[in-house]
Amino acid sequence: MKDIRNRDWMHVDTKVSKILRLLLDAENELMDLDDYQLWNGQEYSAFEDFYNQLSDLRERYTKYIDEHKELLTMDDKINQYFNERD
Repeated sequence: MKDIRNRDWMHVDTKVSKILRLLLDAENELMDLDDYQLWNGQEYSAFEDFYNQLSDLRERYTKYIDEHKELLTMDDKINQYFNERD
């Protein structure tokens, strides 16, 4: 089954794509924790709540980047900004 959360641009080495990868990793970890607690008779419903909130955030973030792909090319400008500040 294909993961519909993935985007072609998520594999580009930029800060913007790294954030998507981190959000997906966090979602996966929360899902694992939720599955574990569910199958072991524990009642930590917050894991599912956190997963849902993070999923919503990731969906909004992904949509925003999909609409503003120019953000994928900003790493040089971001690095320059922080180097000049220091």
